[in-house]
Amino acid sequence: MQRPITRTVSFWLAAAIAFNSLFFLAVATTLSLRGNPVQKAFKDGLNLTAGLGFLYGRHFIRGRPGTDSWGPMLRAYQTWEGQPDGDLYRIFFAENIKFQYPPSSLLLFDVLPRWLTRPEGDLTCNGSFRELIRWSSVGAALLTALASAAVLEVSLARQGAGRLERPYWKALRIALAVVLGLTFYPLTQAYRLGQIQVFLDALVALGLLCHLLGRPALSGALLGACCLVKPQYGVLLLWSLMRRHWRFTLGYAAMLVSGLIVSVGRFGLHNHLRYLEVLRAISRQGEVYWANQSVNGLMNRLLENGDPVRWSATAFAPFHPAIYAITLISSIAILALALVPWGTRRQPLDGTIDLMTMLAAATMASPVSWEHHYGVFLPIFAALLPIVIHSGPLGRVTAPAFALSYLAMANVFNRPDLMFRNRWLGLAGSHLFFGALILFGLLLAIRVSGRAEPRPDGDA
Repeated sequence: MQRPITRTVSFWLAAAIAFNSLFFLAVATTLSLRGNPVQKAFKDGLNLTAGLGFLYGRHFIRGRPGTDSWGPMLRAYQTWEGQPDGDLYRIFFAENIKFQYPPSSLLLFDVLPRWLTRPEGDLTCNGSFRELIRWSSVGAALLTALASAAVLEVSLARQGAGRLERPYWKALRIALAVVLGLTFYPLTQAYRLGQIQVFLDALVALGLLCHLLGRPALSGALLGACCLVKPQYGVLLLWSLMRRHWRFTLGYAAMLVSGLIVSVGRFGLHNHLRYLEVLRAISRQGEVYWANQSVNGLMNRLLENGDPVRWSATAFAPFHPAIYAITLISSIAILALALVPWGTRRQPLDGTIDLMTMLAAATMASPVSWEHHYGVFLPIFAALLPIVIHSGPLGRVTAPAFALSYLAMANVFNRPDLMFRNRWLGLAGSHLFFGALILFGLLLAIRVSGRAEPRPDGDA
């Protein structure tokens, strides 16, 4: 009884690649017939999973990523080196440089040689640093894809499948999963921009894998490291305390507290308190730019609170009281849905499903959730695929909902200059957020139904 589900998973993975390939060819052909070069379409915002193998793959390996995260971080670090007792976030408030990370994120530069962090001419990042980021980011993306493939295998094993299958089926499935992982749009976009998020994706994938393997303390430590860079992951500590997952809490708290102690000693308590003002400013205003795939971004675009197509490196959206209120209410609602242990009166919650629900909520509830932040959903898709095939918590709707969610999140097929000029048409351009919302609903449904528990008889 083990072979059908494992072969079905392989079929799903192959079908995803085939469907996206056909869709890519159809869109590329349409653009060409209309006189729009495919290369320009990629530059302007077209990115379909299967097309990456020939067109985007070359850019992914041979192209040079940007310095979207690393530029502001290095600028902040160099500012602190010049005035260690000064205001680290002066560059945010006075110079309008969007350094939005906590001081603890800068601890990364303490382990690098000084010549790597030295600016080169007018650039914040010198050539050697760019090369380091380029190849380490490729490694992080590959690690994310491999860890997600491992998550898929462990999830299959938890469903009692795969023990008698032949090795070539497993090798084929892993290969397909890695290909889909390396063409998952939020992950590739994090690399292209030069985002620290690509490393956080790897940590999340490894953390989820450790949790599946019954190593909650190590899982907590990996996710606690993420919190030192992205504070929204702090809700995981609250979640673990509420669920009394003490080993996870211990690992998470040990990493977070030790990191904060070092960071406060290095950069001063005043800069950590100052960072709270940065968070307040970001949450009050948010971003109207189309890549902000959150409730805040949706509302800013619907109410036409700025230009959704033109990126501003120095300014946020104007403060709008209605947008701020809706953003706050939606964030509280998303986190409440994830934190409340629905269904526990009938059966205990599956801890990994619960953790994935919190990871999804932490990403979606953020006022500014860029498209590349959704790279953490890749291992969630991998873990859920066998569960969706096995249990179907929403009946016949389950499989189409899962497929639609993946299609919406793995690709971006919009033209920002055309789609977001109309606020109602721009809703379709927020497909990544809506895909995440569908998957979040599936996670809640699985949690309530209790159908993610391992099969004791091994019958899949």
